[in-house]
Amino acid sequence: MNQKRILQARMMRRPTILLVLILALVLMTACAPATAPGSESSSGATSNAASVQPNADTPVAPVATPLSGPLVLTLWTPDFMSTDPAQPGGALLAETLAGFAAARTEPLRVVTQTRSRYGKGGLLDYLRTAQPVAPGILPDVIALDAAELEVAVAAGAVRPLDGLIAPELLAGLYPAARALGRIGGQQYAIPFVLDIEHVVYDPVVTSNPPETWTGLLTGNTRYLFPFSIPAVRTGPAAGVPPTLLSHYLGAGYVLDFETRRLELNSEPMLRMLSFYDSATEQGQLDERPEDLIGLERTWQFYEANTDAIVQTSARQYLAERAQHPELSVAPAPGWSNPSPPIASGWVLAIVTPDPERQQRAAELLTWLMTPERNGRWAAAAGWLPVFPEGWGYWEDNPQTAFLDGQLKAAAPLPVGAESAAAALALQQAALSVVREDVSPVDAAQQALSAVQ
Repeated sequence: MNQKRILQARMMRRPTILLVLILALVLMTACAPATAPGSESSSGATSNAASVQPNADTPVAPVATPLSGPLVLTLWTPDFMSTDPAQPGGALLAETLAGFAAARTEPLRVVTQTRSRYGKGGLLDYLRTAQPVAPGILPDVIALDAAELEVAVAAGAVRPLDGLIAPELLAGLYPAARALGRIGGQQYAIPFVLDIEHVVYDPVVTSNPPETWTGLLTGNTRYLFPFSIPAVRTGPAAGVPPTLLSHYLGAGYVLDFETRRLELNSEPMLRMLSFYDSATEQGQLDERPEDLIGLERTWQFYEANTDAIVQTSARQYLAERAQHPELSVAPAPGWSNPSPPIASGWVLAIVTPDPERQQRAAELLTWLMTPERNGRWAAAAGWLPVFPEGWGYWEDNPQTAFLDGQLKAAAPLPVGAESAAAALALQQAALSVVREDVSPVDAAQQALSAVQ
């Protein structure tokens, strides 16, 4: 009788065991690296390797406690930070990672895996999806759009850098760059590339670009800039262009770099909206802002209307300047002085919870983030450096002094739910003035009511 009961119990456990095995297989499949073209590549740097060789078919997962062989540090990156030699800056990044491994006293490998920048299967999505169900596939270090760092911090997916990164390294960054890596008073990341917006113009057509809105209005200069951008990032205010925030700061609003909290203040908002209203009436702004969604679309309009000054990004200008050698650069106009640009970019954050791996990851960040290595790689990849000294490692470029000055004056992207609500209300107020002919006073009042 006992043998019969034992046999029955074993038979009853079989479906449960099978169910557990099936569930484990589903989770492993869901969290496995994507194989879609452009979504992933893998490369490794070893202490005896001269360069990093891509290996897209065999991604290496981080090892929490290696028992033998080299320690493996895994780095998730976007496509533009690939070690693929065909990618701008790829060979230089491979050389830099190999140099880090070679400089170690213990065996070590650095493995890079590329992910899509945004959306499902992108860097942030993979990080948040894998964290609760398959933490073993997570990297030691991840690159994120600075605008999405706040989401990663709220999810508990990245670790504070306090005590891991030397204060001297952080102190050398541009102020806006340093602020981009801080959330809630703690340093969670280090920006490794930056971008800002500024104005480009044809000096033959516009010999003296206006630095103030009064100068633009009296000179009857057309000004092209986007009122919306494609919402590719994660976040409630992802469709609000930095241009509007820059103009708001240019109207007199002061953003606290520590809190990065954006609030609506009636005085600077009225100045900004009144400028939009006057410029629209004089035909200097496009009355159909839906035609100008994003800087790329704005650039297309400029190519057909070269009598205007146009808002663009430093990255776009650097990419286009060979085809448009006639263009010059200038700061965006503001109320009484030029509007300070809003700094955006990408940051490096530590993911691993293991203290020893955190220390090695911090050493990797410190290796990557010297002014020389950062400056050279940013130049090769078509981004802006995060250190003022980084410009010294660029080839001679007449715009570097201008871009350095703009980065020193830049403000970081705001963070927090209240900032997002304020940015959305500001955007709606601007659109209502330009598109719906609402008065600046009424539009400002509606915006203030929306955030109360």
